[in-house]
Amino acid sequence: MKGMNIFMQIPSLSELLPQIDLTYRLESLHNQLFILGRNPELSLAEICALYHSISISPKFIDVSTDGAIVNAPNHIDIQKSGAILKQCEIIGQIGYQISEESIKKILLEHFEAEYIEDKSFWAISVYNRNRSSMSSEEFTHFSELIHTTVKSCLKKLKIRKTQRIHEYQKDFLSPRKLKRKEVIERGFELILWFQPNQIIIAQTRKVINIDDFAHRDSDRPFTRPLLLLGLALARSMINLISIQENNHKKSVYDPFCGMGTIPAEAYLLGIEAYGSDIDSECVVQARQNLKWLSRQKKYRKQRKPYHLDNIFQMDITKPELNKFPWITAESKEKDKIVGKKPQYNGAIVAETNLLTPRKSYPSRSEALQMLHEFEHNYTQYFQGLMSILPVNGIGVLVFPQIHMNDDKILQFPVKRFLSEFNCKILSFQINNIEIPAIFVHNWKKPIIERLIVVFQKKS
Repeated sequence: MKGMNIFMQIPSLSELLPQIDLTYRLESLHNQLFILGRNPELSLAEICALYHSISISPKFIDVSTDGAIVNAPNHIDIQKSGAILKQCEIIGQIGYQISEESIKKILLEHFEAEYIEDKSFWAISVYNRNRSSMSSEEFTHFSELIHTTVKSCLKKLKIRKTQRIHEYQKDFLSPRKLKRKEVIERGFELILWFQPNQIIIAQTRKVINIDDFAHRDSDRPFTRPLLLLGLALARSMINLISIQENNHKKSVYDPFCGMGTIPAEAYLLGIEAYGSDIDSECVVQARQNLKWLSRQKKYRKQRKPYHLDNIFQMDITKPELNKFPWITAESKEKDKIVGKKPQYNGAIVAETNLLTPRKSYPSRSEALQMLHEFEHNYTQYFQGLMSILPVNGIGVLVFPQIHMNDDKILQFPVKRFLSEFNCKILSFQINNIEIPAIFVHNWKKPIIERLIVVFQKKS
């Protein structure tokens, strides 16, 4: 191993919040409120990336670990995301001391333009309650006031037998419950977003479809074993290629494609996708999964069938450039004439094999040996990857960090390793603050934890 492992401090959003310039002032009611997932840094990065994919640099009016309010001329669609939970339309703002009549006026004016069915469900979700100076008694009174006012509005509009639903012991309703109860389609969810001196009222318009990811995973011909890359995370990783500028028009290549999860999610996003694997069985399974996906009516709308030749067998440590499917006969001949090697002009998005047969946390000496093996493997992988990734090309790759039996973590030396291959870690911008694009993906504290890193090959 090359030197001692140096743990790279990854700043959390809560640590960075005091440094971010925020106005808290709504420039218009056309601002959008986004509710973040369990990894707020990843969710924020995906928001930035999706805005860049429509050629917009977002301005953040408010940010917390719960969510963010964005001002932009046009807005993204979170149903293309993997880590953003809710997208909400802002309908008004109120002070902490406000009368029932004032709240009723805002809600009634809004509901009059809404389609709400009889016998539908509705909900109220509260975020940033810790920002409020209200006591428990004051908050209970305020909640009851909002509840009573909503019921009064529904009665005035002659919407009958609607029912409010709650999440057990939580201030907010989960996207999964909102979808299963058809709250967005037939009823409504109000969001109470607390700021230091006021409360934003919003209505949820879109939620992430977690069940769709789960069904797509379980219904395809070959399903993933537990702990392999999930579909929602794969989608987030693909979106991160646009973390600094729009790269959604470029293709994506996964050299460790397994059962084709990353190519499949790229296909659904309308991005040209390629995948290879050293294991011929994985190639067969990936092709079957993509063939199944491209034949599903709800997924293939406005998309051509997936080209199965885009999945091929190859050892990335010994890349055979002339065999890549993105190289046409015409381009081969053209490159031959000018004496150039065939070149790929897209991004690389991948997770290597991080599985370990261990069932218990390793000691420090055992973890160091595991890390040594990871470094050896990644060095071989990168020698092949760098022959494919073009100058200024973007990579989104998973690196490991190892939980040890003393509750400490041994982290892959990402920054030093990428520097040796002439690559740099990219960042994303929240107003005046740049945040390194390196994210810890927590999943019940496994032995091997994912570090998702967005990097660029330097000139």
